[in-house]
Amino acid sequence: MYGLTYGNLPWAFMSLLYGAGGTLENDMDDLTKDAWRKPMQKLKDAYDTGVVAPMDVDGEQAFGSGKAVFAQLGTWAQGNMSDTLGADKIAEANTLQYDADNPVNFFYQCNWMQLKDPHRSAAKSAAAADFVNYVYEHWMDWAEVGSISPAYRDLNNPEYQKLIQASFTNGKKERDAIKTSNYLYGGYATAGWGTYNDIVYGNVGLEEGMKTLDLMAQGQIEIQEES
Repeated sequence: MYGLTYGNLPWAFMSLLYGAGGTLENDMDDLTKDAWRKPMQKLKDAYDTGVVAPMDVDGEQAFGSGKAVFAQLGTWAQGNMSDTLGADKIAEANTLQYDADNPVNFFYQCNWMQLKDPHRSAAKSAAAADFVNYVYEHWMDWAEVGSISPAYRDLNNPEYQKLIQASFTNGKKERDAIKTSNYLYGGYATAGWGTYNDIVYGNVGLEEGMKTLDLMAQGQIEIQEES
């Protein structure tokens, strides 16, 4: 029996990064600084003390079979769990936190945009805009299988507020706890999934692993800036 299984390890990390006072906007210049080091050390400590299941354990299966109390899978997973276990058998909670009184939940959200292109016809631009608007108006279809809607029209909808993941948005304190990244290089911070796993599960040392993460992120930033 495990206390926790990891699915999306970088997502668990990001909540701790913000909980430690770091942000993607201000701390992408050096992924070896304390704002990054503290969360990584805490995740390693959780694994080393036996709270976290080994990397080769299927988190969703372990949770579904009653071998894990918590599973860090993301809100989308509850759609499957509701069907297989029954919605009355599962609930959602914050990921690991430093302080129960000051929780931080880091969520990745879809950003829908249309890049400028002087060669695109007005008709194509209008069609793309219509599609984005259609997605906005019909996000509840995704919400019913686990997505947290980015639309206030849904968040304030009584039907949405009955959904399991609405526990993260049904009150002001819960909404204030949400952090999300619209930062240009935010995706690079979570790109090295294998390196996060290697550090937390002890396949590489903390210092070596963090230097690898930093080199990966800085290299991606340099490539993007040059292009």
